[in-house]
Amino acid sequence: MCRETGAAIDPRILSAPVDQRHARFTYTPRPGRSLRLRHTANGRLVFAGLLASALFAAPALGQARGANWREFKVGERAELDVACSGHWEPVAITRIAPVEGRTVLDYTVRRRDGSDWSFRAPGIVAPCARAVGGVARERVALPPLPAGAYGCLYRSQPVPAMEFALLSASTYRDRDGGRGTYRVDPGTRILLFLTGPMKGTRAQQTMATAVHVLREDGQGTGNVCAHNPSRDPNARRW
Repeated sequence: MCRETGAAIDPRILSAPVDQRHARFTYTPRPGRSLRLRHTANGRLVFAGLLASALFAAPALGQARGANWREFKVGERAELDVACSGHWEPVAITRIAPVEGRTVLDYTVRRRDGSDWSFRAPGIVAPCARAVGGVARERVALPPLPAGAYGCLYRSQPVPAMEFALLSASTYRDRDGGRGTYRVDPGTRILLFLTGPMKGTRAQQTMATAVHVLREDGQGTGNVCAHNPSRDPNARRW
């Protein structure tokens, strides 16, 4: 089974490392105010399910293909990231088996050192996965990120503190209504928040409608934010 590790989701989240099963965050969106977020709120769980469904149904473009585990076949090669932190390793898929009464599948992969690794996916402790090769080329070919609200998940758990909306090709807002500017590098597809409440935060576009939030060293945090067309980006507060 894969190991669990804590990961810094964003500089504004003050409690770390993260326990993926019972994560609680304290986030200060404005000076003098704090907001405690629980993953167990019914509304958040419903939204998490909808967002996860949207991610798993995404088109098969490079890393996006890894979001849909059922597209992988025995005998194929893939890249896995144990902690969804940006450290990928090549593997060969040697076994895929159904789990009775469950929607997940049992996977066994052969690692580069010849060892076998078994796990169930998709799931909160499953590794991140993507197809091998062509990632940079496919990233350049990605369409511009759509305007609208973006909801975020970390290992299938909602992270409301990171929610944002792209209002135009250069302006955004956070969940509390704070506004700022951003830009997207056309080559790397890195979204950089230039001003406002999310200033300095970076995320890399990995599929047509989603980004992966990055750490300061450029590695992924495992926090994925996907476009949510059902949410009004101009609502006073989400």
